[in-house]
Amino acid sequence: MFTCYNWIISYIFICPLFVTIFYYSSPLFLAVFSSKYQESVIIFQLFLLLIPLRTTNFGILLRIINKTRLITICSLISFGFNLMFFYLFYSYFGLIGLTISVVISIYILGFSQLYFYSIIFYRHILFCHQIFMGKK
Repeated sequence: MFTCYNWIISYIFICPLFVTIFYYSSPLFLAVFSSKYQESVIIFQLFLLLIPLRTTNFGILLRIINKTRLITICSLISFGFNLMFFYLFYSYFGLIGLTISVVISIYILGFSQLYFYSIIFYRHILFCHQIFMGKK
């Protein structure tokens, strides 16, 4: 059974691992690959920035309360920003710009799902408070 404590424990292990891999990514690339791939370290580091967000799945919160339409809306919003950032960042930064746009759009996806969930959850709390306290 997955509880809140499991989520906290996973963060306790994943966050230091994330920081360590991020800090030592250049020597790690030299050890695993050759110096020929040294330029791709920055892309690897940018994608590592997704680890804190990917350890949580805010979409599942919306699925639990049967709001899958909001997941689709959030995905379309994220996709739109991704296309816009692709064009904008690629012209300035090249391949690194594409990576930056993916990272930003995935964060937009996660935070938009969390935003909608918090609005729904807050309304639910207010509704329950009104019922139990007798206010309309």
